[in-house]
Amino acid sequence: MRICNLACFVNFVMVCFAAVCCLLLPATLAQGAAIYHITELKLPAGMTVSEAYAINAAGQVVGAVANPSMHRRAAVRWTNGKAEVLGMLPPLSWGDFNFSVAYGINTQGDVVGASGNFQPVVMSGLIGATAFLYRHGELEALGKDSESFMALGINDSTQIVGAHAYRGFLWADGKLIVLDPLSTRAGGNGCWAKSINAHGQIAGATTVNQEKAVDLPVHACLWQADTTRPVQDLGTLPDHPNSFATQINAGGDVVGYTSKEAIPRLAKEKLNSSTHACYWKDGKIIALSPLTPGQSSKANALNNGNIIVGQSGNHAVRWLEQKIADLNTLIDDSAHWTLDDATGINDGGQIIGQGMHDGKLRAYLLSPIIDW
Repeated sequence: MRICNLACFVNFVMVCFAAVCCLLLPATLAQGAAIYHITELKLPAGMTVSEAYAINAAGQVVGAVANPSMHRRAAVRWTNGKAEVLGMLPPLSWGDFNFSVAYGINTQGDVVGASGNFQPVVMSGLIGATAFLYRHGELEALGKDSESFMALGINDSTQIVGAHAYRGFLWADGKLIVLDPLSTRAGGNGCWAKSINAHGQIAGATTVNQEKAVDLPVHACLWQADTTRPVQDLGTLPDHPNSFATQINAGGDVVGYTSKEAIPRLAKEKLNSSTHACYWKDGKIIALSPLTPGQSSKANALNNGNIIVGQSGNHAVRWLEQKIADLNTLIDDSAHWTLDDATGINDGGQIIGQGMHDGKLRAYLLSPIIDW
């Protein structure tokens, strides 16, 4: 009898606890709707468009703000919702305009990116851009090169990676280390370093050898902290000759995408019809399902909990335990947002990206309503 009464009492307490929890949750969440609060990353005066590319553990976001009608585009860092324009390096000696974009940020708030006119360099296939590091309130160039020299990622040891003409690079202790591709033929080789983790592992892409190929295939790859060790080919999905890695986390897991066509290498570039999001764990490639079968997709970023964000079609998405969700269905409909792409996520679960807000292109920050 006492056991029965105790069981009934426990059940009663659990039911009451569940009811209280539902009352404490926001109404939209209790109804199974919004699980993220959305914040627009505000524009500085004179700017009309914003883009977000990276977020750190503290929720600082970097990207660019622009006014296309005035040919203005500037690197920016948002801290607690406040935008700080980071400025630009001195103009190049050729070209009409000068721009800057921030692509990476570390825990300390140090920022990397590129500054220049971003116009084609004659007969080279490159663009006018110089890599920069922003820290302690100052913007400094990483050397004097101005041809497709772009800093894309940074870790807490201030190791920086990116692209230097047709090669990836690692910048460490004030020195530039050029990374080698896997392909070995006389010409047409190249590689690209996109992300670096706390252990110094670098993810990106490299051309690979293929007999009689006019243009060599590009494969996602991994350089170890000891860059003298051979680069590791991460491979690609069947019938997809190309792949690209976009980010690596502290555990060495990598995300990116594969393609039958040429590979877009920056998050802002549009997908082609054959692009497919993927995830590499323990050196094995895993295809990530799109929202609709056959739809183009890409994975842009992941955190140390292996929550992945990216794009499927023209929708910002999240993969949780490899199950996809449209982020538009996880925010309050009354916010008047259409989320097009998700470009970053931190370990607190905050997500950044771009979308349309009341008909205008804006950068956003999603913050979890509850701690999952």
